[in-house]
Amino acid sequence: MLKMTAVVEVDKSILQIKAVRLQLLNTLRNEGNKIKAEYQKTTATWEHHDPKFIVEKHISRGATMPYVDVWTSYFVYIYLHNGTRVRHARLSWPWVSKTTPHLLTSNPGVGEVLYVSRKYKAEGIKAREWTQEIIKIRQPIFEKNARADIAKALTK
Repeated sequence: MLKMTAVVEVDKSILQIKAVRLQLLNTLRNEGNKIKAEYQKTTATWEHHDPKFIVEKHISRGATMPYVDVWTSYFVYIYLHNGTRVRHARLSWPWVSKTTPHLLTSNPGVGEVLYVSRKYKAEGIKAREWTQEIIKIRQPIFEKNARADIAKALTK
């Protein structure tokens, strides 16, 4: 499973207030959907694969860190994200990947997988590390939005 978690630290006593919990729940939902959209940018041109990204919100009165998880268990996506030491797929020539390490985009690409065999060993897949890029972009924005939404809820 590949998972990204966006977290915001909140004083435990503030989470006892219903308006704050409701506002944070909306903030978590919105942030989860924005993170999901960032992941979906990386698969926009994929024709044969459609990884599902799941959004889960976590907030409780006893917690001090409400958070949202966005995850997928789709094996092709995980191989690309984490990279591999060895590639067992024989690719046609010319080959241009649809995705690039550290870029949250997906391009048309060129080529096709000719066959897959455990006996065939080629240079591994370079890790795309999309989660690290999404964290750099979304975590500061999420923290800012969460704090602003808490302040808004407290002034109601």
